[in-house]
Amino acid sequence: MDYSINNVSFKGYDAIKLKGLYMQGFINEHDLAICRQIKKIAEKEHLDFFINQNNKGIKRYIEAGLTSDKPLLRVWGQDRKAFLKNGTNYTIMCPRDEILIDLPEELSAFEMKQRNILPRGGNYYIGYKPTGEKWMIINGEYVTEYREQHYYPEKICLENIKDVYGIERENTCVTDYLCYDLDMLIRPIGYPYVLVNHDEETFKNIEKLRTKFPQSNEIYKKLIDFQKHICLTKKSNKLCDCLKDFGFIPIKIGGFYSEDINFLNSIAFKNGNNRISLISNSTQHSCPELEYLEELFEKDLREKVAGIENVYFVSGGKKTVETFGKDDWIRTHNFPAYRFNEYHNVIMDWLGEHHGGIHCMTAEIPDFDKLTNGV
Repeated sequence: MDYSINNVSFKGYDAIKLKGLYMQGFINEHDLAICRQIKKIAEKEHLDFFINQNNKGIKRYIEAGLTSDKPLLRVWGQDRKAFLKNGTNYTIMCPRDEILIDLPEELSAFEMKQRNILPRGGNYYIGYKPTGEKWMIINGEYVTEYREQHYYPEKICLENIKDVYGIERENTCVTDYLCYDLDMLIRPIGYPYVLVNHDEETFKNIEKLRTKFPQSNEIYKKLIDFQKHICLTKKSNKLCDCLKDFGFIPIKIGGFYSEDINFLNSIAFKNGNNRISLISNSTQHSCPELEYLEELFEKDLREKVAGIENVYFVSGGKKTVETFGKDDWIRTHNFPAYRFNEYHNVIMDWLGEHHGGIHCMTAEIPDFDKLTNGV
């Protein structure tokens, strides 16, 4: 077992200072619209942008017309990469099934390392308490009390969290079993505050939509049915209580509305003004009713969270090609009854077809110098 990455000083996925953003696996021109929008946001926020499209190399620019090579590079950059610092050593940790590649000069301080057991980045968040102690929130579905399972490479043993991430057991908040990844349901927004998708808030906003668009019964019914039958409506308060027990302050918000609409799966960081910028999934270019949910999310976010400055919504533009149902597994296991296929933009199409979102696709590269200096 490789435990060479010990006592990492990685502040993680809380809203912290970032050096850059990393994406991978995108080569299709239709889907690259997502990456191009992320790159523009990174430039506006004075962040570096890196992309590894077909595992030939990590670059600062996006190429068109590339072909995929096997093994295929999965697009979930956050889930597949962790940018860490161990003393004076910088590490990019990746799963054992990804090959190691040469890094560009801008990332030359880093060394890529593989690890057999690596929880998906979407199932845990890491940050610091004011005392300097590191904390972790991790989905209980991906934790085992005893030993790590090589046949389940995303399930980490509790006793090894300290070895790998440098986090004490008493600072590890393990949620109950969640059938969705953690980043589909919560978003830390600066310790001790955590955005939590809550059924009361989602239902409240759906009713606002119904009042504003009284003729849109079909859309209203689909949103309500998803909340009642698919989303974890009865676990919202339980998740909030779990966070409270560990000293976090949950902020209830409506964010997860259907298989293709999730505003919680987002990137949040402290920008150059020491305020918070957030990048989320968009419903733009869909229909007025669903675009209204985006408007309500931003309004709620700014009212509930102090220090929000910039909020970006990534749509990828209007969907131009048909993708739903191409994958047999997706066709039989997904929930097409709770999707808005006729109103899709590119990012909604990705969420509905593959789940995930902007947070799953985009790995954060912390600004370790500013973290070390306490900025």
